[in-house]
Amino acid sequence: MPPLPAGRTAALPVLPYRKPTPGRDYWVFDDVLPDPDAVRRRCLDRNDWTEGRPYRPETWPGLRTTPGLDPAELARVEALVRNAAGAPRLWVQSAPDGGTLNHNCVQLVGAGESEPRPHTDSRALCR
Repeated sequence: MPPLPAGRTAALPVLPYRKPTPGRDYWVFDDVLPDPDAVRRRCLDRNDWTEGRPYRPETWPGLRTTPGLDPAELARVEALVRNAAGAPRLWVQSAPDGGTLNHNCVQLVGAGESEPRPHTDSRALCR
């Protein structure tokens, strides 16, 4: 794709809206992690954040880093997700361009850095 002329930005593709439905599109669980404050402290102590919008021309806002949860914490979350979704396993899918989709990411987004919106990495890669 050729670069855009100076001062122009590419329009983001718009996904068709489907009202999120509990039990189909999302689930809410209480008390998933034994010590969520420890997870918060560990994440805030990190200094390996990657900048998104508005700091860099990315489609995603704020700052993010991986991994977010340690292996035991992630295993607890994944077990709940597998059970709720009826999925026998979860895995990280490789993207056709060699990139990686990652579900163990921490993202910090300030009040002025974004607005509520639906999110998906790639429906073509979802199973």
